[in-house]
Amino acid sequence: MIVQQAKIFIFGFETFISNDLINRIFKIKSFQGMIIYEKT
Repeated sequence: MIVQQAKIFIFGFETFISNDLINRIFKIKSFQGMIIYEKT
């Protein structure tokens, strides 16, 4: 029971991290796209 809860917590934490990284990468890419758009 405790192990299952720990696995669920770890899985949720990993999912939160991956979603946060995906959002940051997307924001960085869109920010670079805005810079390229402004230069051209």
